[in-house]
Amino acid sequence: MLNDKGFLNGSYEISYEVNEKPSYVKDDRAIWYVPSSNIWVISNLEVIGQDLAYIYAYDDFSGLTDTNNEWLHYFEGNWILSSPNDINVTCKNLGSLMTTSKPICTITTTTTDAVTPLINSTTLGLH
Repeated sequence: MLNDKGFLNGSYEISYEVNEKPSYVKDDRAIWYVPSSNIWVISNLEVIGQDLAYIYAYDDFSGLTDTNNEWLHYFEGNWILSSPNDINVTCKNLGSLMTTSKPICTITTTTTDAVTPLINSTTLGLH
């Protein structure tokens, strides 16, 4: 994914709430939660709040940064489960009132599979 989705890598600053959870933005990309599918989505800012994704993970654990999250990416017509270290999301300054720094989440992708952008999760049976 790094070759094809490297544009998702980088630091995302906290933005406004989307679907009652914080969202994070970097340029024209964003991270947000979709409650109807119980997923965290990384996609284009212009579709924020929707279930259109480059990559996504079910929120079955302790939130966006849980190391147990299983991130999926689209490859050759199917959503593929990434290897445990292929997609990493880390955040800092979350919940800290003692710092003036904004919370930031960092995305690192290392999978080399090609990924088709903006696949609607409804079409793929997530609902």
